[in-house]
Amino acid sequence: MGYEKLKEIYENQDANIDSVAFDSGLIIQREWHKEKLRHILKNIDIKDKIILDAGCGSGAFDRKMEKCARMIIGVDINKFVVSYAMKKSHNKPAFASGNIENIPLKDSSVDVIVCLDALDHCLEPKKVIEEFSRLLKAGGKGVIIVQNHTRLWRFAEYMWDRFGRGREYGHVHVSRFDKNNISDVFRIKNIEVESMYSIHHFSPLILAKKPWSYPEFIEKRFRKKLVGFSIVIVIKKII
Repeated sequence: MGYEKLKEIYENQDANIDSVAFDSGLIIQREWHKEKLRHILKNIDIKDKIILDAGCGSGAFDRKMEKCARMIIGVDINKFVVSYAMKKSHNKPAFASGNIENIPLKDSSVDVIVCLDALDHCLEPKKVIEEFSRLLKAGGKGVIIVQNHTRLWRFAEYMWDRFGRGREYGHVHVSRFDKNNISDVFRIKNIEVESMYSIHHFSPLILAKKPWSYPEFIEKRFRKKLVGFSIVIVIKKII
């Protein structure tokens, strides 16, 4: 599947699809996205920073960060979600439609890069990380979150495609990562992986009024073993 076909699929989806998911009435979906936001804020300082959101979608995460950031630049291949993000943003971040393998920004121009559930949708993920290396300032950091394509994820993906709300996932995940191959993508000059761990274990799957979680020592073991549905990679630009 090429980028033109991927673009066609994305542009046939509702422009607000990511925003609806973030504030979903379905607790599994809502907590899934909120856990990603918690791990962005846990790993990077966004205060007064220039942030690039690569694969920004409808800007749901950007609207949660824009009050603290100096500037947010969002890029997405889908021109309709970009238009929606521009209309909904309060501090008027800069949004543009484009391929995150080739972002039209100057070298060393951003402090922070956030890339959530987008690298899986790229035909050349290593090229994307090379682009992140070019764009980050020295000492700049990035948080990338990808799906962990274990057998458990493939089952969850199948069930969501059949019964879930919103987009179908299986056919647009053109790059698939797990604990055996994820490190290879980040072997890039001037990029250091500070940490790598999993999230979305079982806590978002418990249907309760308040999110349930395991005791912290069990969570830490799950994270270290990369057994969750998603993998968080924290990177730093070094010289």
